[in-house]
Amino acid sequence: LEGFKSPAFQDRLRELQRKFPKRKQRGHSDFALYFEAFSTLALTVFRAVLPRHGLAGDWGGVSDMHARMAKAMQTTKVKRIQDDINVLLDLPRGSLLRPAQQADGALVYRPARDGGIQG
Repeated sequence: LEGFKSPAFQDRLRELQRKFPKRKQRGHSDFALYFEAFSTLALTVFRAVLPRHGLAGDWGGVSDMHARMAKAMQTTKVKRIQDDINVLLDLPRGSLLRPAQQADGALVYRPARDGGIQG
């Protein structure tokens, strides 16, 4: 929660939201472009937090976290924390952040040159 609350993260998120004003319109080019940039931004928090809990700091680690949290998500307290995170991320309550589904070997242009190389 704290990583997503940080002023630096929130500033970068607001910058993305300004850059992609039509991000909530399915089919609009802003939708896909925003989600890609948003996923990269969100992963900066997961990279810092997940390894402290024995999980990989990547989308595989996020998936593992969701699997481990499935039972805990049934409790009111944990569900409320997840909803608080979603509010900070401007996501619908009750949603889970997952990476975009991409085919194996798909190439994605990363203008910031921040993509990892799988090997």
